[in-house]
Amino acid sequence: MSHIANMPKKGRDLNHLEDYVFFYGSHGTKEVIDILMDMTSDTHDISIKWDGKVALFYGRDASGVFQMGTRGNWAKDMPATSAQGIHDYIMQTGKGESFRPAMARDLQILFPYLEGSVPLDFSGFVMGDLLFSPCMSPALRTANGIEFTPNQVTYTVNPHSLIGDQINNAVCGMALHVQFPAWKSNESIPLDNNIVKALHTTDVYVTGQNYSHVRPRVGLCVLYQLKALSAKNNQLLDALIAKRLGLSDVSDIIYTFNNQTMRSGGNLLSPAVFFEWLSRSKISNSKKAKLLDMGQNEHQSFSAMFELFNAVAAIKNDIISQLDAGETDIKTSTNGVRGGEGYVSLKHKVKLVPRTTWRPLS
Repeated sequence: MSHIANMPKKGRDLNHLEDYVFFYGSHGTKEVIDILMDMTSDTHDISIKWDGKVALFYGRDASGVFQMGTRGNWAKDMPATSAQGIHDYIMQTGKGESFRPAMARDLQILFPYLEGSVPLDFSGFVMGDLLFSPCMSPALRTANGIEFTPNQVTYTVNPHSLIGDQINNAVCGMALHVQFPAWKSNESIPLDNNIVKALHTTDVYVTGQNYSHVRPRVGLCVLYQLKALSAKNNQLLDALIAKRLGLSDVSDIIYTFNNQTMRSGGNLLSPAVFFEWLSRSKISNSKKAKLLDMGQNEHQSFSAMFELFNAVAAIKNDIISQLDAGETDIKTSTNGVRGGEGYVSLKHKVKLVPRTTWRPLS
């Protein structure tokens, strides 16, 4: 049973594992330990976190009409119903960015292939990342395998594997994440593997979750140390993130600090780093004063929180390194260095991202 099931949802749909520490306090650290135990079992569901070129929505409406579009089409409720329509939408929006001609041409080319991949009796829409395509992100045959670089990560596929065989003749690749009953619906549905199979064709390579066959290891002594650290600091942690008069969002402030610091190249977090960030942040002066007062009177609580956060992050990074080093049909690299954006576990709704090295494009 989840330790946080009855607590208000924090962060995003998929959170960084270590963020559970300041999101949910003692309940979060217990949840982390259970997740780590499961991730190191034979039944884990750890899969690649795809770093796609562009998000696409496509499918058929209730009348069977094929529609597709980008996040912009979706948000504006302007689905494209023809190849020329999606081309014109891309070229007529934005501010004349240099990528638009290639993107418009790509989606114009892909429209009939995606339309042909969706059965006529299919009703609903899927959303996923475009992995490779003729213009923006071609799949190249190299000495290392079949390679494509949709964004920052290069994916190298074993050409002699089943995946390699499927990609070899495909025009484009899609990594699907979620499905919807109708265009612009707010009701997302977990992706059904039968949908993935139904939309995969010779021309359109479609994948859902691509699971790692590597079973990561975490030493029992490491888990015992984390449990002991959690038991020692739980009361301090819960007191730190508790709502108080005029300061009900300590967790949210730490979350903002964490994201901004990591994206700017931060590594280990600490009270000193936090309060230096706080001094130049856009947090209101009244909240700054209350946090500074907490820093003086509850310094031990801040130290305990960051100690737990860094301990979980260290275990997570070790798991990522093990997964990256494993022999798999799809290998990832970023700027020539082994590893990509990381991994996800949909069962636990967490992501394993190497935040000290991975920098999302702004």
